[in-house]
Amino acid sequence: MIQIKRWDNKKVIFEANVSTRKEAVELAVNQGVSLEYADLSYVHLRGTDLQGAHLQGAHLWRAVLCGADLQGAHLQGAHLQGAHLQGAHLQGADLWRAVLCGADLQNANLRGANLRWVNFQEAKLQGADFSDADIRWADF
Repeated sequence: MIQIKRWDNKKVIFEANVSTRKEAVELAVNQGVSLEYADLSYVHLRGTDLQGAHLQGAHLWRAVLCGADLQGAHLQGAHLQGAHLQGAHLQGADLWRAVLCGADLQNANLRGANLRWVNFQEAKLQGADFSDADIRWADF
């Protein structure tokens, strides 16, 4: 049994009879469960379909999201410090006030994403596509 808990009060958001955190996250997203404020630090979600996921305020420190599909995901205020997002698909995602300090976004697709007030300090951005993204007040 894998449980996903909130980082702020440790309450269980979702639990499933699966063997990995990746499977639990995929199942929760597929069932439309909100993972707001979830503690997903260090989770390995390489290539996972997280389209439209509700991850507002989630802690995804050093999470592996290489090639993950986060199109239209709700990541407002999410903590993605040191996250691995190489080649991730973030088209149309809402990352308002997210923290991506030290994250690796090389070759990530951020077309049309809301990146207002995002902190990109020390992030690796080579090859990232920011076409039509709203980067007002973002900190590079």
